[in-house]
Amino acid sequence: MTVTRPTNCQRATQVRRALEVYKARMLREECTVGMDDLTDLLTDLRHLWALEGWNLADAIAMSKRHFREEWHEAAKSR
Repeated sequence: MTVTRPTNCQRATQVRRALEVYKARMLREECTVGMDDLTDLLTDLRHLWALEGWNLADAIAMSKRHFREEWHEAAKSR
């Protein structure tokens, strides 16, 4: 079976939806999401990382690598 990976645009759309849900549930606000909402989400993710004992620096470094790889892969297919 061939697995189709989501495009970067699809990934961004799904994250925007997740951020909209987060904003509606946690902040009790419904409107366009912006930088302040992303900052709130990242702050709360840091609370989760601290509670779980996860290494934030490692997660950010891995995220940067994945982003570069996915961005480069998408650029090759254009």
